[in-house]
Amino acid sequence: MNHILIDRFVQLISRYIGLSFREQDLAGLSKKLSDRINILKLSSPEEYYQLLAKGATQSYSYLEERESDSAGFFRRGKQREMSGAREWKELLALLTTGESYFFRDRGQVWLLKNLILPQIINQQRLMWYDGRIERPGLRLWSAGCSTGEEAYSLAILVRELIPDWEDWQIFILGTDINPEAIAKAKLGTYSDWSFRTISAKQKATYFTVEKGKWKIEEDLRRLVTFRYGNLVEEGFLKASDGIEDIDLILCRNVFVYFTAEAIALALDNFYKALRAGGYLITAHAELHGQKLDNFETLVLPQSVIYQRKATIWGEKNSTKRSPVAPLSPGALSSFNFTEKPPVSQTKAESVFSSKPNASQRSSPSKASFPSLSSPQSGSKISLSAAPIVPSSVVPATSEASKKNREHGINKNRNLADSGTESQGKDRVAPEVSPPLALERSELETNVKTLLDLAKTLFQKKAYPEAVAKAREAIKMHPSYLDAYCLIANIYANLGDYQQAEYYCKEAIKLNYRHLEPYYLLAKISEEKGDVEIAKSYLKRIIYLSPLSINAYLELASIYQKEGDTQRAKKMWLNALEIVRGLPDDLTLENDGEITASQLKVYLNQILASK
Repeated sequence: MNHILIDRFVQLISRYIGLSFREQDLAGLSKKLSDRINILKLSSPEEYYQLLAKGATQSYSYLEERESDSAGFFRRGKQREMSGAREWKELLALLTTGESYFFRDRGQVWLLKNLILPQIINQQRLMWYDGRIERPGLRLWSAGCSTGEEAYSLAILVRELIPDWEDWQIFILGTDINPEAIAKAKLGTYSDWSFRTISAKQKATYFTVEKGKWKIEEDLRRLVTFRYGNLVEEGFLKASDGIEDIDLILCRNVFVYFTAEAIALALDNFYKALRAGGYLITAHAELHGQKLDNFETLVLPQSVIYQRKATIWGEKNSTKRSPVAPLSPGALSSFNFTEKPPVSQTKAESVFSSKPNASQRSSPSKASFPSLSSPQSGSKISLSAAPIVPSSVVPATSEASKKNREHGINKNRNLADSGTESQGKDRVAPEVSPPLALERSELETNVKTLLDLAKTLFQKKAYPEAVAKAREAIKMHPSYLDAYCLIANIYANLGDYQQAEYYCKEAIKLNYRHLEPYYLLAKISEEKGDVEIAKSYLKRIIYLSPLSINAYLELASIYQKEGDTQRAKKMWLNALEIVRGLPDDLTLENDGEITASQLKVYLNQILASK
């Protein structure tokens, strides 16, 4: 094959998939092209060139869509384009022979595990706590994933960093230009060579031996989506494909094979795919000489990483998800790398628990409740599947706030006189460690005594004194969730919603599965007229505890007020379905006491009238 024809093939291949060829690579390329010409029994290299040129007009995804109906497709006179697209599939398998293995590049893996992923995860949790998103999520993309080891490595890290990962919206995508590599990735079966940097514990935990090879755990395999992807193909990024608002892109040891022009095209695609503040990690020095105006370059000891800028000049931020907070090298010192996320409860614990955890004991609301799995006849159960806010602490209306002031309750002045600080400082959670001299049991007894006293004062409407005692309990035990809940209830009664919301969110940070703060936040939001926010909190309760009857009833009430009878009816039906599974004489607590039988009658009457 002459030099001119080889050069034409090089230009075609580079234009279509971005590959670059050195002078020493041309002889090997010529042999591969000649082999394909002979296999196809074509008359000349020119005929093979024309076949590829026509095939390049159809993406591989188009080929996948049409292969299932190839007969009809051929009848439409597209045989040349179809066979050309198929031939690209064969040629790509020869041209791209990428090697991969699990947890490649230990320095970058350390950054992912200890800095980048924890930052994204923590931000998602905080946004969820604040009601800005309905469900925390994570969107990761391994671009040029080869046979899938890198994408599955991300899935393993996600499993280890997010104990409640099943409650998240997790999207992990692996793309590659080589269809054969994608097919192997989807199988998730690997030889020992892929495990040369993985720990024995991880190998035993996430893989099983199958026919002499190692098979990825099925739950992990389902976490990852693999598909063909040409990083330089025009129109590659489509919202329908889910390649948008990505938190992190890994594209390592890919650009080393690309032309400078192809790298620039891929970087532009990455910028469009990342959400504001999202991260890009490449192999070392792969972007040398590239224009990186759209990215912040962060030079860390382990690696250089790139963070998408929020906007470029004259462009509005088009990403739908909130930006990742900017990360600077100095941020390394501020991260607690040993701190683990909250441990996920089992599904049974998140519904009705017969043994409330520490955060549920001594609640200022309802007491503990029996298990739903085998409720005792005549026993009591809470409609909310967790302590709910009693009627005595429903957020005060503006009229109630006025009445409080008439009785001389100046919340800011009187609370300060009782040992609390001014409003601004009062909102900072104390950081006082418990006295080391106290034994743990003695400490818990003292804290419980203080909180019991605070509850008594609360019931007597001695709000300033109750807050002071609850804050004393927090000073002794900074993570005592019930004290935060009690203070939130007191401020709600006083009509100080800002303080109430603050302490609710502090409680959620301590245990995001504890439902009481969400109920109070929903009531406060509804009282303030923020109905959509109130609904989001109630939906979050249902998400955390699907059998929370009271949340369905509250949502039904809101929808009914809005005139949305269809949605209200759906909520009542959900509540009725739950109640039908309870013994008729089971007592349900909800501001008053009614039995399951009485609630069924009530719900049936409402539904019959709609």
